[in-house]
Amino acid sequence: MNNVVKFFIFVILIFMSSMAYSFANFSEAKHKNTIDILSLDFLPIVAISLGYAFFEYLFKIPGYYLVRDLFTPIELQMFWLLFTSISVILFQTVFLKKEMQFHSCVSFSLILLILIIDM
Repeated sequence: MNNVVKFFIFVILIFMSSMAYSFANFSEAKHKNTIDILSLDFLPIVAISLGYAFFEYLFKIPGYYLVRDLFTPIELQMFWLLFTSISVILFQTVFLKKEMQFHSCVSFSLILLILIIDM
C-alpha cells in the first residue's frame, strides 16, 4: 500500500476516533446541566462513555499502526490533537448548538502550526 493511501486511511480513522472521543466526553452535556457523580444515575453515563471510548481506540490504534513508519510518536500525537480539536469544535457547534469561541480558533491554529513546524 502506498503512503498516500495509508495517510488517507489514517485521516479517516483518526477523525472517526476523535468524534467518538467528543461524544464520550461531551454528549451528556446536551441533556443535563448538573450531574451528581456520587449517585447511581451517573453509572449509565460512564457506561455510555466507555462504549464511545471503545470505538475511539478501535479506530485510533489501527490508524497509528498504519502510519507508524511515516510519522514520529509526537507527530502522531499532534495529528490526534488537531483532529480532536476539529471534532470538539464541530461537536460544540453542530450537536450542542453553541457558538464557536475565538480561543477555540486560536488553539486550533496553534496546534496546526506546531504540527507544521514539527514536520
